Amino acid sequence: MKNIKLYLCDKIGHSEELIKQFNQQYRKVNIELISNNETLKNQADYILHTFSPEFKSMQTIFNVVNDSNHFKGKTLFLVLNETDNFTPHQIKSLKATGKMIKLNRGQWFDNWTDLLEFIH
Repeated sequence: MKNIKLYLCDKIGHSEELIKQFNQQYRKVNIELISNNETLKNQADYILHTFSPEFKSMQTIFNVVNDSNHFKGKTLFLVLNETDNFTPHQIKSLKATGKMIKLNRGQWFDNWTDLLEFIH
């Protein structure tokens, strides 16, 4: 069984439940959530930052860009806009942030399915 350590930077609604479902669906992969410890961040396979209209913070944007510079290839940025509550300007800014993450060899996703498929 493949074990993946996923450092969860931002708690977003039901993320732990989705990871649990993923572990049940893909039995050859086990995702272990780690968070709240900067030392463990270095040991993680991936560092996940999430951003949505309900749980948005400019600090998240600063942190994801910083992590993409320091943890090249390990940073994942998930932007959820399921309720379509971002303004056009916010969407443009989030796309620019996502492109920056990709330039730093990170990954940018706009839904859980693509993120979990990438991890798989």
